[in-house]
Amino acid sequence: MKTERLVILAVEDDPGDLVVLRRLSQDVSRWDVEVVDCASSTACISRLAQGGVDLVLLDYQLGAVTGLAVLQAIQQAGFDCPVVFLTGMGDEQLAVEALQAGAVDYLPKSALSARSFQRVVGNAVEKAGLQRLVMRHQESLERANKELQDRNREITRFYHTVSHELKTPLTSAREFASLLLDEVPGEVNELQAEYLEYVLDSCDQLTRFVNDMLDVTRVETGKLKIQAQAGDLGEVVRRTVSTLRPVASKRGLRLEHSIPADLPQAWLDEQRVMQVLSNLLTNAIKFTPDGGQVSVQVARERADDRLLGVSVADSGFGIEDSQLEAVFDRLHQTDGDCADMEEPNFRGGLGLGLSICREIVQLHGGRIHAQSTLGEGSTFHFTVPVAGIPTQLEPKDSSS
Repeated sequence: MKTERLVILAVEDDPGDLVVLRRLSQDVSRWDVEVVDCASSTACISRLAQGGVDLVLLDYQLGAVTGLAVLQAIQQAGFDCPVVFLTGMGDEQLAVEALQAGAVDYLPKSALSARSFQRVVGNAVEKAGLQRLVMRHQESLERANKELQDRNREITRFYHTVSHELKTPLTSAREFASLLLDEVPGEVNELQAEYLEYVLDSCDQLTRFVNDMLDVTRVETGKLKIQAQAGDLGEVVRRTVSTLRPVASKRGLRLEHSIPADLPQAWLDEQRVMQVLSNLLTNAIKFTPDGGQVSVQVARERADDRLLGVSVADSGFGIEDSQLEAVFDRLHQTDGDCADMEEPNFRGGLGLGLSICREIVQLHGGRIHAQSTLGEGSTFHFTVPVAGIPTQLEPKDSSS
């Protein structure tokens, strides 16, 4: 029993061929087929505009007009109805052109039969149905992608707004705490000085968070830039280690560095590389138990002497293998085996620092990765180009 109705528009100017098509349509077992006809491009577009057409059978030659011209008119009018070309004897090359132009199939008039007609019609309708499903799915994905992009822009705007709103009062709070600690308004006792040190440390931590959020907005908007030039990577490492050595000493950690005397100059933005190194060292100090060791080693890369490598190794708790790539993702948090860590030393961050580090290193034309063994420690390694050596890894000028 035929339960589905199928409307076929036959664009054909040969009455004899129309009779054949109508007769063959009665033998289709799956659908109750209705064949409507027209003999010109204008009439075809007019009928399609009325709606309800499931398939177009298009004669390749309509007087002085080709079926390809009619197909183009159908497409330009915005109709997605499947089109099957009817071709004459020896028109295989024309059929190929029709398929390339957007037809779903072709049917030689010389091969018209109930079986071939039903096969071509069935395949065309099913193919068109699948194409519509794919298009709907694609449209759904595009809508979802747009929503994600909109949300991402909202988050980026939120980061930017919050960062700027926090920066001014945070700076003021730190300055007033510093004035009190320096006893500008008057003397403070030992306990008060200790509490003020906590205030300053907290202000510094919040400042790092604010700066991270600002950098994230720059990354998302493509405005995170570097101003690279020839510089002394070894000196950058020495300054950063010197800045963080008091922090490590408070924890009873040994903080060491190794820099070869003959190290060539690097192509780098010193402040941005210092930011990367400071982030890696801060994490290493935070996740290394009291009495452990953190070391920085600088060397020319063995695998590629156009690059200088910096390794930050610690004797901390380590990172699971499954987390090594994810640690560089934005907002990723890796707690590790920190159950016995004291809360003041191991407060989690925003999960932004390492993602920013990766972006900065990549802007330099370098790479960053991590290695770790649970219970033994972790090593973070990044590279920057040697100055003055042409390399495909050397970054484009990003100062503009």
